[in-house]
Amino acid sequence: MFFYIVFLVFLLWALLEFRHAGMRALGQPGAKIDDRRTLPILFAVIISSIFLGFAAWLILPQEFPRGAAAIGANLMLIGMALREWSVFTLGKFFTVDVAVQAEHRVITSGPYRYIRHPAYSGVLLTMLGAGLIFGNWFGLALAFLPGSALLLWRIRVEEEVLERELDEPYRAYMLKTKRLIPFLY
Repeated sequence: MFFYIVFLVFLLWALLEFRHAGMRALGQPGAKIDDRRTLPILFAVIISSIFLGFAAWLILPQEFPRGAAAIGANLMLIGMALREWSVFTLGKFFTVDVAVQAEHRVITSGPYRYIRHPAYSGVLLTMLGAGLIFGNWFGLALAFLPGSALLLWRIRVEEEVLERELDEPYRAYMLKTKRLIPFLY
């Protein structure tokens, strides 16, 4: 039974990200895109990492206690909820591209009140949860580390663009908030 629940959680994640993939800045009037190819690389690495983590789950012995998978499934759901809240809060300014749109402004409500990149925090929680579900250290490392490294790179790219395009309002926002974890980082 739990296997089916986990399958549904992964399916939900895939469906949500597929929906997000359609939210592009391409073709939007006045949009300035400076993605530096982070999007296709990020998608490829996360998908590959999850498939390899799943293979590790099938092949390698389970090292984590049985409850780790339940914790992982819950972390995935929390991560997806945080990402969806972030997308909803950004509204028309959300795009999977690193882009600044016409009339773009700094959003400081919802989860953006606490951190600058809550959608990425949600992805990180989701990947961490997936890694716990895989039940061993190798699967956890595969599911979490490559995608995390690329997200940190993408955040640097995104912050350079936002700082350049939104100027002082974004710099002031950066001084008041952390990147991914409230009060810490």
